[in-house]
Amino acid sequence: MVTEELQAGPTQVEIPVIIGVQILSETPAKVVVQLTGELLVGPEARVVKAALDEFSLLSGLHANHAKSNIFTFGVSHTINQQLINLLGYTVGSLPIRYLGIPIISSRLRLRDCSPLVDRVSRRLASWLIQGLSYAGRLQLIVSVLTSLQVFWASYLCLPKKVLNIIEQKFRSFLWRGIEGDSKGAKICWSDICFPKKEGCLGIKDLSSWNKALMIRHIWILSYGTNNLWSSWIKAYHLKDSNLWKAKTPCTCSWNWRKLLYLRPLVRPLIQHYIGNGSSTSLWFDNWHPDGPLLSKWSPRVVYDSCFPIHATVSSIVHGDSWSWPAAMSIDLFVIRSRMPSYNPNSNVNDRARSLPSSNGTYSASSALASLRTPHPFVPWFKLVWFPQNIPRMSFILWVAIRGRLSTRDRIHRYDLWRLLLVFFATPTRSLMPTFFLSVYSVEPFGLSL
Repeated sequence: MVTEELQAGPTQVEIPVIIGVQILSETPAKVVVQLTGELLVGPEARVVKAALDEFSLLSGLHANHAKSNIFTFGVSHTINQQLINLLGYTVGSLPIRYLGIPIISSRLRLRDCSPLVDRVSRRLASWLIQGLSYAGRLQLIVSVLTSLQVFWASYLCLPKKVLNIIEQKFRSFLWRGIEGDSKGAKICWSDICFPKKEGCLGIKDLSSWNKALMIRHIWILSYGTNNLWSSWIKAYHLKDSNLWKAKTPCTCSWNWRKLLYLRPLVRPLIQHYIGNGSSTSLWFDNWHPDGPLLSKWSPRVVYDSCFPIHATVSSIVHGDSWSWPAAMSIDLFVIRSRMPSYNPNSNVNDRARSLPSSNGTYSASSALASLRTPHPFVPWFKLVWFPQNIPRMSFILWVAIRGRLSTRDRIHRYDLWRLLLVFFATPTRSLMPTFFLSVYSVEPFGLSL
């Protein structure tokens, strides 16, 4: 196996070549030229070298030897060295990575994601000696650390263990300013991964964030731009099947299988509005007020309607009106009686709308909002997080409102006898007298509230 990075002028394209060349055209046809032989030494290796040189001559893309690798399996060190000397490439290690992401078809494991975890650790190590406050750490988590895995999470369904390790690093950094020890957290992590308007800190839950980013691929397949990736998926994975009814094959890649598992989450979020009905599935797409027809009624309704399973909504569109056949069953009669309130338009194409988004197109933030359970808004949001706030003070006030500050009455619970000796002669101070009933806080808080 040979992996080359080909370059033409200022641009560079990395192309894996597996004893041949794979070409994807506008119609995603696959051309594979394979050379057979027990060992690629002597004449066989020279044939491969000649094929690569011929490809460079025809395409104008020349191999970058500094970034090209050769992979050998089950050969001796002598043969391995002969191949290196002949082809001029260095020995690589699996899995192959493109822009840092591992290109594998098997299950994604923790060791495959080690570059991502190490990147988060390196970034944290540069901040541990800064003496940052709670508010400073929170800002770094929200604006910097959460964005480090966006590229990975946009193309891979990351393992739960990897996300848990990264979140554990976030917790220890936020509450203790160190890495690897999340003990002493004042508030449970799952209770703060919600928007600030709901009384939390606005940190994204990484598992939900990963799903929200991966939903984009389903949006592209269902009603998006017809790019090369979607054309290839439809030709080789979906074939003539609808995305919503396609079965999960046992031999597909692990990432494609994970993507198919997200369909139940995405299907209610895409609403189709009918124009001429030619691009919307009659039975599987969400265009009817009751939802996808076959998700509510049995397959018997397909037989009663006399329409095939792959029929589009154009089958029941006649001009600018709906035209169902005569009702042969009660289910079909109910479907006819609950048609959309608007009329179709044969001169307009169908359009799809992402229901969580305000403008109808996919966005990661709207997808994330649809995946989580919303909490009620808190009345003190503007009191804590107003525009001209001091972040450090706002964070302390937020912890105080949540009742998690280490006041004397809370320290007594831990039976720390040395601290009790210090506080024995002084009255116990609780949260309310300290923050909201003192002479320094009654007047400003009274005016604000």
